[in-house]
Amino acid sequence: MKKFVKGGVLALCLLYVSAVQCGEYDFDLSEIEKKPYSVGGSFELKSNVYDYDTSSPVFGLKYDNPDTADYLVDLRLNLSYEAGGLKYTVKSASKYFGKADESPYTDVSLMEHYVSYSSDVSFRVDAGKKTMKWGKGYAYNPAAFLDRPKNIDSPEDALEGYTLVSGEYTLSFLGALKTLSFNPAAYYVDDNWNRELGADDGVNFAGKLYALLYDTDIDLMFSGGESRGDRFGADFSRNISSNFEIHGEYAKYYDVQRLSVSGSDTVDSDNWIIGLRYLTENEITLIAEFFHKSSGYTVDEMKEFYAAADSDAAAFPGRLLSMPYSKNNPMRNYFYMRVSFKEPAGVLYFTPAVTLVANTDDGSFSLAPEAVYTGVTNYEFKLKAVLMNGGADSEYGEKTADGRIEASVTYYF
Repeated sequence: MKKFVKGGVLALCLLYVSAVQCGEYDFDLSEIEKKPYSVGGSFELKSNVYDYDTSSPVFGLKYDNPDTADYLVDLRLNLSYEAGGLKYTVKSASKYFGKADESPYTDVSLMEHYVSYSSDVSFRVDAGKKTMKWGKGYAYNPAAFLDRPKNIDSPEDALEGYTLVSGEYTLSFLGALKTLSFNPAAYYVDDNWNRELGADDGVNFAGKLYALLYDTDIDLMFSGGESRGDRFGADFSRNISSNFEIHGEYAKYYDVQRLSVSGSDTVDSDNWIIGLRYLTENEITLIAEFFHKSSGYTVDEMKEFYAAADSDAAAFPGRLLSMPYSKNNPMRNYFYMRVSFKEPAGVLYFTPAVTLVANTDDGSFSLAPEAVYTGVTNYEFKLKAVLMNGGADSEYGEKTADGRIEASVTYYF
């Protein structure tokens, strides 16, 4: 053993002397230094084929004689440059969308563009258009006061941000409380800035207090100002074991304008989710969440909407479509579940999944099986079907399409 140790030390010494004497083998630290800039993104080709339900009252409001297929070319660019504590980030989306019998159109938007300053790892200030990503929910985030609602059909899609100024200050401790951070934000609302964040012009403030307490992530949030009613929220996330996580989120909205066929009123709304994520030994991932929104429409109110859409009121579709009836999750109670299977039966780079979104008030639901293949470097191939099921006057039974098939190819760079 001593001979082995001595031999190893001698070999290391000879290697060191050789490296010092031979300049052509000098180690260049610049080769591993972090570059001040980064460039990335994706290029996606997608096509959808729809099975329209022409008998749906909502179909008559939205369409006349639509094409049964469309296509999308989507280029995403993510750029950043960092120097001297300053970092500039830009994320753009350029979309080219078309249908068989219609002229295509192009939409170019900045999803995020902001400047960050950080003096050390505990302090940061951001200014510009960005997403805040508050909340612990996967499909729903009632306490994400400064973010746009997620697309329930694809919750992982990147969201467009809002223009604001925010900061973050973090402290670390020994003991039950390991981390404490505060994330304040300020933003202005008018016809040119952040109109979706309030109906009235004015200055607004928000903040999030985060704590890692007894190995549990906890957030407390607030939002208030001149543009909309106050909002307060809280969430938590905890790993019960290495493969089992539970989370919850609650938000109280004050003075929410509630539009309906019969009129409008102002209410307070309680919104919450409870959910879990579980990973089995053979890498099957289960995500499940239950969502409640007290200001959502009741079954009778939805029936009233469908009756209005079928009647002479449909001659003025703009009024009905401006209401949340046909938006994502207009009612009160929903159940979300997604099950994905990583490389089943040993099929490499293949991940099938199925997603269920159920309206527990009226019993209707959507079911979306999909398959993703990533066996080609930097490419993702996806095939997905979305199927609607429900009775008359139910949310998913009265969707404009009974189903659709989606095929896409995405290149990441």
